[in-house]
Amino acid sequence: MAWVRYVQALKRPTEGMIYAYPVLKPQGTRTEEILLTASAAPSLTQYLVTTSELNPVYRQLRDAAWAQAQASGNFVPDPRLLANLDRARSIPARGRFVLVDSGSQLLTMFENGQAVDSMRVIVGTNELPTPLISSMMFYVTYNPYWHAPDHLVRKTIAPTVLRQGMGYLKSRGYHVIDEWSENPKVIDSATVDWKAAASGKTHLFIRQDPGPMNSMGRLKFPFPNPEGIYLHDTPGKGLFGKQVRNLSNGCVRVEDARRFGRWLLGQDPVAPSDEPEI
Repeated sequence: MAWVRYVQALKRPTEGMIYAYPVLKPQGTRTEEILLTASAAPSLTQYLVTTSELNPVYRQLRDAAWAQAQASGNFVPDPRLLANLDRARSIPARGRFVLVDSGSQLLTMFENGQAVDSMRVIVGTNELPTPLISSMMFYVTYNPYWHAPDHLVRKTIAPTVLRQGMGYLKSRGYHVIDEWSENPKVIDSATVDWKAAASGKTHLFIRQDPGPMNSMGRLKFPFPNPEGIYLHDTPGKGLFGKQVRNLSNGCVRVEDARRFGRWLLGQDPVAPSDEPEI
């Protein structure tokens, strides 16, 4: 469906990129690898043309850095620039890909080297930052469940249950389940020690049903990665009006999930039914 890439404005140049597939890693970085690959190409001319075609992100970073160096007279490159140039090398020059820039909190859609659309996003906090990931996206999920992170169960859900009672869970569509799986067993919330859950002594699995209150909204955009990160819709549209939008638990909330889904699918993202997780 689409190639997905996260590039973040970094303070720590050593922070690593997660490549979900080996093919997404920068290829042929050693001199001997470059020479061997070139010599094995059916056409050296075509190979040079193809490899010299830069993706727009790399080209913009390089050109901006060179212009700044010329203007200042300082030609010692910033380690953060070198780190991001290295990460940007694997972005394709052609085809379609998505770039989520956590620094500016923007998502940009590219087609054949040109930016065709963009929208605001909400990314991870300083404590729970959105990691740097390069992956592939193959499908969307309609009517997703939301699985509450441990820290939100402790800090928000359990204390609110203690104050407001079980009606809070029902109003939000929350259920305590026995495990993260496709067919978990629902546990009677009245049997839960909510004080222990709020203190962190008891670990709970809490799932939220699809619907207007669901933190995932109506659409989820998953892609393989070891950190459990994905893009998703959100009912909290007012937060996109903030200038600084590092407010999530690591996943990326998109401003207009329907428009993004339409670009990915080539048609309106309409759920085939009201069933969860389809």
